[in-house]
Amino acid sequence: AMLKFFICVAFLSLAVFLLEHCIAEGEENKVAEVDTVTSKFPDGICGSNMCGLLRSMDKAGLVVLCCLFAYMEIIHPLFMRPKNAMEFLPLLATSVICAIGLVGCWLRSLVLMIRCVQSPPLFVKEEGNTSKKKKE
Repeated sequence: AMLKFFICVAFLSLAVFLLEHCIAEGEENKVAEVDTVTSKFPDGICGSNMCGLLRSMDKAGLVVLCCLFAYMEIIHPLFMRPKNAMEFLPLLATSVICAIGLVGCWLRSLVLMIRCVQSPPLFVKEEGNTSKKKKE
């Protein structure tokens, strides 16, 4: 059970790290395109110009899920299963935490849709001279 837990956590951590690294490289390659585009949201949709893969709330949710997984695979079998006490608790905790996460995702989507509806289109191209102005 311990090996299964550590393999799953290592896989999740490595996947998030590699995806964030790939997204950061892709954003660096698009810097030239950003000069000719004016954003209606100066800070971007996520609140920063480089959004990345996960926000802090997403990372907190993943930490909570890892803790829940540790409870389900290590703590509950060692302390509760021998006594046949609260066998439903891991499933209940999983259901509640995933439901809270889904509601959070729906609310985030709602906020993003409202922002996009209030000020369409998200990006507009500048008209006229697109050359860079030299600093004097």
